[in-house]
Amino acid sequence: STRRLLSGRTAGGGARQLPSNRINVVRCKDANAEAPSSRSLSAVAFHPSGALLMTAAMDATVAVFRIDGSTNEKVLGLKLPDLHPTHAVWASGGDVVLAGR
Repeated sequence: STRRLLSGRTAGGGARQLPSNRINVVRCKDANAEAPSSRSLSAVAFHPSGALLMTAAMDATVAVFRIDGSTNEKVLGLKLPDLHPTHAVWASGGDVVLAGR
């Protein structure tokens, strides 16, 4: 439910609700700032753990970044000249599924 998605946990373990009239937004470093794509991103997917982010772009690249909010280190980069990925998802078990044209 939306209520469950909006609730968080405090340090003491209790649930807290976001205020209904305010949302705080914090600007963090772009996840792919270390190695941005030269063309438009076609897919972005977080690993189920939340620690990795995969990007796929129309320049035929796929990259994986370790997300920490400050450096967001690139840990994998692939150039797939025969596949311009249009979709990229993390499958169960951490496998990657790509589709393209």
